Amino acid sequence: MKRQQKEARELAETDIIIWDEISMAPKCSFEAVDSLLRDIMQNDVPFGGKLFVIGGDFRQILPIVEHSQRGDVVEACVSRSVLWSLFKVHRLSANMRARDAGADWHRFLLDIGEGKNGEGKNGDHEGRINLDENILSVENIVTEIFGESIDPNETEVLYERAILAPKNVNVKRLNDDAVQRLRVYMQGDERIYMSVDGAIRNEGDSDDLFPLEYLNTLKPSGMPPHELRLKKRDHRDVVTQPRRWQWPL
Repeated sequence: MKRQQKEARELAETDIIIWDEISMAPKCSFEAVDSLLRDIMQNDVPFGGKLFVIGGDFRQILPIVEHSQRGDVVEACVSRSVLWSLFKVHRLSANMRARDAGADWHRFLLDIGEGKNGEGKNGDHEGRINLDENILSVENIVTEIFGESIDPNETEVLYERAILAPKNVNVKRLNDDAVQRLRVYMQGDERIYMSVDGAIRNEGDSDDLFPLEYLNTLKPSGMPPHELRLKKRDHRDVVTQPRRWQWPL
């Protein structure tokens, strides 16, 4: 970014800069921002003399360093930057998001962050954590959140509820379960739409290199599923999109 650019002029006119989740940022990015602001403000004052407020929790996600060991990740944190000593640290103790959950839940979260739930306490030798039964879904999670059946007319109720999942395969399984309950209120026959899959082959590639059956099983992020089941009043955007695959050989 050059000093003459619009973005640089906006930074020059800024009084305070707030950077949240700073614990995820590598120190090289942190120091690059410092150098940028010094250049924009044409001085040699840390961050160009701007009031800089950062927030984060180093018990959460740290910077990603490829092919690294624990020590490499720690060394990449902004707390290891030469700029860190310039900040005044304020430690917050109240978890506002979990303020209504009770002391036991607060302690459980802190123990995870401080590494006290690993081997020897509520964990196993691979660092996995055993969750208490009172926070687990005893039966089907879709039933617990939405009930045995889902009435599409109860929009206010549906807008207040959601299920989050870490992987697309989990989302599909939960969504299929929820839609099955929703179909009790739907009319008409179900229609199934299939994707058109194909591999972009280089000259000389065998037709058997990527079988169609294999392509149909792929579920990459950002691509529609191979099979889409719809019924009347199933309000989902439908986009006809062929799926094409290409691998470097």
